[in-house]
Amino acid sequence: MNKEIIIKSPFGANSNLIVKYNIKDSYNVIKKKIEKAISSYEYINEYNEFFYAIVDENNKFIFTNFSFEKVLNQIQFTKYGYTYDYIIDLNSLEYNIILSAIDITKINDNIINQMLERTFNLTENNKELFQDYYFVRFIINIKPELFRYASNDLKNNKCLVSELVQIDGMMLEYVSKELINDNEIISIATKDNAYAFQHTSDEFRSKKENVLPFIRKHGSLYSNISEELQKDYEIILLAILTCPSIFYENKYINKNYNNNKEIVFAAISTTASSHQQLIFQNASLELRSDKNFILSCIPYSIDILQYISDELKTDNDLFYKGLNFSGLILKYAPDYLKNSRNFVSKAVKNNGFALQYASEDLQNDRDIVLLAIQNNPNVYTILNKRYKSDIDIGIEIIKKDSTIYTILTNNLKKNKLFLLEIVKIKEYLLQYFETEFKNNYNIVIEAVKRDGELLKYASERLKSNKKLIIEAIKTFKKAYNFITDDELKNDKDILMLL
Repeated sequence: MNKEIIIKSPFGANSNLIVKYNIKDSYNVIKKKIEKAISSYEYINEYNEFFYAIVDENNKFIFTNFSFEKVLNQIQFTKYGYTYDYIIDLNSLEYNIILSAIDITKINDNIINQMLERTFNLTENNKELFQDYYFVRFIINIKPELFRYASNDLKNNKCLVSELVQIDGMMLEYVSKELINDNEIISIATKDNAYAFQHTSDEFRSKKENVLPFIRKHGSLYSNISEELQKDYEIILLAILTCPSIFYENKYINKNYNNNKEIVFAAISTTASSHQQLIFQNASLELRSDKNFILSCIPYSIDILQYISDELKTDNDLFYKGLNFSGLILKYAPDYLKNSRNFVSKAVKNNGFALQYASEDLQNDRDIVLLAIQNNPNVYTILNKRYKSDIDIGIEIIKKDSTIYTILTNNLKKNKLFLLEIVKIKEYLLQYFETEFKNNYNIVIEAVKRDGELLKYASERLKSNKKLIIEAIKTFKKAYNFITDDELKNDKDILMLL
């Protein structure tokens, strides 16, 4: 049966739009027809807006995209001096028209819910409505969860259910007992949302071949499988590899596998630091006393060392071997190792920031500090006040990473000797010097001898210094353009260099 949707314009009947459709047209077909009509509308205003009301062929109001005053009882909209009042007769509407209107106008979810509930009385008591294939097909595009009210026949309609679970895989919860075990339906439902797995049947979740593909990718689904499979070693191991936290969250696993090296190592090696500590803390004392096992875990987490047995906390061999993986092991080393020049030297060579865990005496040892800086110049941020203003320390840091200049202390940034030395190493730092040092001949000439372009950062006074200009032009001929003295621009000695 052919019908019409009239999109009513506030500019009068001559500017209304008419959209023809068939009562059996799909939701998307109607939607596209309305969109096409609106997109070609010639009365769109300067802001590219189109305000309209949708009515049926009997001129009964359905919907408007104007502002709402009294939703579902009376809607008033005003534009360019036109005011219209429409009383909504909800009992006379064709559902496919109003569904299209709701989607096209993109209105608030609360308004959609009110319109749907008032229009269709959407409850399990409205059996006739939810036996209608076309209605249910339309409604699941708007609110998929309303499929729970569908008739048993529709819940067992594979075509409709396929469309439903493609929209929202979690709606698998509402399909028939027959289709909930259908591999094709399950595949569609879980393609974009693996957690739809939890709504499959007990029978499906009790077969290992069904469960394995999900557990391999989503170990968190472990709690949804059958009790028998939850005791399967292969499944436990796979689940931990993608969801390590179940090691300490699941009582069965923690009780029965806290002494299993493969399980505990799998959990520690595949998770973040905070979880690693919880996992190791929940491992058996036997594992926490196993030196070789601990050494295999240290590359993944230094912090597990706070939970090792008391005996191993003073084991020299453990800590010296641990240095091969990270100098930060110094954090958990016994005090006598934190005060050992040999041990601390090895630690800061591996990771400069281990310096913060050394004894106070060694944190103040210049040689140890320089070793830490050689490993990572950012160690500057944790140095004591004396070393942060030390010229030699500062020079070593600039050699390694000149970007740290910006966070150096003012004592260094105002020290001529320091600036003179670093400009010989990283001449481009001249641009960051304070004005008074850009006016210092000795500093600036060291910079322009290496890169004449840096003359542009010199003071106006030095840009008129002949000797300095000559040195700059030797390495960068265009430095001539930075000369501020007209007489020097015509100097024969300078022009000969161009």
